Amino acid sequence: MQHKGLNKNNIKFLLLTFSFLLISSKIFPVFSEENKEILLPESISKIDDQSINESPYIIGPGDVIGIDILDAENLNEINVVLNDGTLSVPVVGNLKVSGLSIPQAKTLIEKELSKELIRPNVRIVVKEPRQLRIAVLGEVQYPGIFTISSTDQTTVRGRMNNIQNAPTVIEAIQKSGGITKLADLTEIEIIRKMPGNNGFKKAKLNLLEAILEGKHDQNPFIFDQDTIYIPKANMSISQKSNLAATNLSPAIIDVYILGEVNKPGLTTISSKTPLIQGIMAAGGPKYWRGNTGSVELVRLNRDGTINNKKIKINLKQNASSKYNPLLKQGDIVRVNRTQIAKASDAITEVTKPFTGILNAVSIYRFFQN
Repeated sequence: MQHKGLNKNNIKFLLLTFSFLLISSKIFPVFSEENKEILLPESISKIDDQSINESPYIIGPGDVIGIDILDAENLNEINVVLNDGTLSVPVVGNLKVSGLSIPQAKTLIEKELSKELIRPNVRIVVKEPRQLRIAVLGEVQYPGIFTISSTDQTTVRGRMNNIQNAPTVIEAIQKSGGITKLADLTEIEIIRKMPGNNGFKKAKLNLLEAILEGKHDQNPFIFDQDTIYIPKANMSISQKSNLAATNLSPAIIDVYILGEVNKPGLTTISSKTPLIQGIMAAGGPKYWRGNTGSVELVRLNRDGTINNKKIKINLKQNASSKYNPLLKQGDIVRVNRTQIAKASDAITEVTKPFTGILNAVSIYRFFQN
């Protein structure tokens, strides 16, 4: 006899979910909100190394590899690394090369070819690199796992831009929708898998130096299975506004301005727009109906909780975290009714059932005359 809440489909779903989480934990490091750090798989040791720009390219499924055998040009081939990580090599057959650097793959192929050829000399060229799978976590608009390549597009200041060369950390952040207003660009962490089973390389980046001072070593190229984490910073309202001016922050956001405003509904505004200016973008409060002393700001947090804050606004108030906070993507703003508007609406509701009768009586009297 099965438990009412646990049938075969539920058991299959739980098993599939557990399997997916287990596999994902081996591909990408796991971010812990509680500990505010990235946790690496226990089976692989962590390597602290700041030389993130000196990382070797790691071969993986989807790479198009050219195999040139010097002194035996008739054996040269161009093949794709298959999903199982193998590459078809002339004379030898399929070899597992996924996870190896170019020099490591070259050594492996030459070793296997030496069983058939005398002193083989091999050159390996990545003709077409595969799409990269990366994890972007922390203070970005849409944290998660993304694919990115040199043929992709990213949204910069509200416009679609093509990635001209190998993607960098900045393009990875743009791919995730850009940073939030709480992002700390001076303490970005990047964790990278090393060739073979040699663990991970971890480094800290200061993207502000890359943006403001042109230090390109702080904006390295990204590699497959990189994990990028943008931490939260404590900033003033002016610092948040300055941060929104960088090309890492989305230029525009969508918010809902509802209630007693002249143009209620979905409103597209600048990402640097505070509450009062957002209300004005929706036409401002309705004359005598909009209650500026009772404005609600509803915000959905990433942990699933909802903040509902009532604010008494002053239309001349400057940006302020307490009285005129900056709006975020998806915020809901409701301007409530004044007491006069409530009374007027109540009277209308009460008299509405008699409106038809009164109109009928007036028409009857008109024809009688």
